[in-house]
Amino acid sequence: MPYSSLMKNLFIIVLITCIAAHAQMPVSPRMPVEVTPIKLTSTFAEYRNDHFHNGIDIAGDRLEIRPLYAGEIIFYTDEFDDPTRSPTGTGNMAVMEHQGKIRTYFYHLTAGTLRREYALLGTNDVLALTGNTGRSGGAHLHLSVEDIASNRVVDPLTLLPPVKDALRPRIDGIFIKPDLKLEHLRSGSIVRGRGEMKLFVKAYDIAEGNFQTGLKHLRISMDDTVLRDYDFSYLIKKNNEYCVAPGYPFDDVYGADKYFYRGGLITPSKARHVFSAEAEDFAGNKTELSVPVYFRR
Repeated sequence: MPYSSLMKNLFIIVLITCIAAHAQMPVSPRMPVEVTPIKLTSTFAEYRNDHFHNGIDIAGDRLEIRPLYAGEIIFYTDEFDDPTRSPTGTGNMAVMEHQGKIRTYFYHLTAGTLRREYALLGTNDVLALTGNTGRSGGAHLHLSVEDIASNRVVDPLTLLPPVKDALRPRIDGIFIKPDLKLEHLRSGSIVRGRGEMKLFVKAYDIAEGNFQTGLKHLRISMDDTVLRDYDFSYLIKKNNEYCVAPGYPFDDVYGADKYFYRGGLITPSKARHVFSAEAEDFAGNKTELSVPVYFRR
């Protein structure tokens, strides 16, 4: 075979191989519902009594839901199939599996709207309609994304197209508990006591529509020492429970209120300390607060 023909055939083989390889790569996911604007009523890793919220909530009734990626429905429950069965907290739901060992979970679906003709769906196929089934305070879609290979549950907002958010998160205050009373620290506050004290930060994001939602990142410091550095972009499984990165279990993250974050135990070592908090939302908006505090015995 002439050299030119050999090179041409080799080029075609390489090109076909590259196209085939690209076809196997996951594409950037689409929004599961087409509504403008996207209304987030809950974000990832928020407080839920005794566990982290493992997804995001998108408001809307009977909106068409489409898969994030092409994939297969591997499990579903629908009260339409058996009206005598009461739906669980997730309501009518479906689980899809995709390339790369990715699973997506869709909760609170309207009964009888789940696609049943076949298990394989593309990104243009309608999976079901949003609803208000299960433990739900209003019609919405709960969406979760699980990366089985890394044993993580991932914030869907780190994968989906950007959601408009021009509002910065709020930090309502830094609090300390020297005894049984929680004290709101303000610039120049005087705290009386000795030994270990509990530190808290009250912070949250403001979503479009004036909803209070969770944060993407929160750093809590005393002077130049970082006490807590919470990354809410994914949950990892540790000792058979899900933890906020780098490894904080639920009870070690949240305090007495859904937006009270624990700063850990501190022991004042001098007369003046500066406490600070930096909060960031999923859109990258940031807010900082620092308060100098005086300690007296």
